[in-house]
Amino acid sequence: IGRLVAWLHDPKVGAVTGNLRASNAEATWLTRLIDTRYRLLFERERAAQGFFGTVFCCAGPFSAYRRDAVMEVLDDYLGQRFLGRRRVCGDDLKLTNLVLARGYRSEFEPDATATTDVPTTVRRFVRQQLRWNRSFYRELPRMLRLLPGRSLYLSLDLASRTLLPALSAVVVGATAADALVDPAGVPLGLAALSGMALLTLPLGPPMSEAAGRRFALGYGLVFVGLLLPTRVWAASTLFRNCWGTRGPGRLPADLGE
Repeated sequence: IGRLVAWLHDPKVGAVTGNLRASNAEATWLTRLIDTRYRLLFERERAAQGFFGTVFCCAGPFSAYRRDAVMEVLDDYLGQRFLGRRRVCGDDLKLTNLVLARGYRSEFEPDATATTDVPTTVRRFVRQQLRWNRSFYRELPRMLRLLPGRSLYLSLDLASRTLLPALSAVVVGATAADALVDPAGVPLGLAALSGMALLTLPLGPPMSEAAGRRFALGYGLVFVGLLLPTRVWAASTLFRNCWGTRGPGRLPADLGE
């Protein structure tokens, strides 16, 4: 916490996020994949955004905000709406972008570490991803308005996060169609997809070659089999307003689903 707060000595910094890991990483095969994905998400993606002072989402479990910055945007934050309807999820992304829009920087501190529980079952993982992706698509117009005057890298980063799922879906669909028309070409198509996945490994966290291949294969299957359809469903259900991963407790009635 001290390492996060140290950033706020700079009056231009409005928010800072730390380096997050899965506290239950060894629980299941899925939590192990998610933990490695978190390493990519924080040590690569957020670190790169932080280099330009524009971390688009300071993670809810472990971030600090300048009080003055929060007070400046508090009414907008508490009254979150999407096309006129109340929003009760995606609060970390919303707050970060409100602070950025006020002219503050948002930073990443790699040496401030914390852990958080991650979904242990496919069902809860899908629900989490639905919430995250709905939040992303709702906030996309605001993030696009933040880009002018900032590094071209941030535009490329946002474009890849927006377009990659659609392009991946096209590639997977084309491979499936090719399997029906010309089954003999399927091995070549699968080999090309595998090669693309392996080429991304140098961008990932340090790991052995074997561990890298396992992650590429495992998360690649999760991405194609779960995340692509989840993102399509999220984009088509933007008005749904629930957390989905809450335990037995429920939201207060005035915030309900």
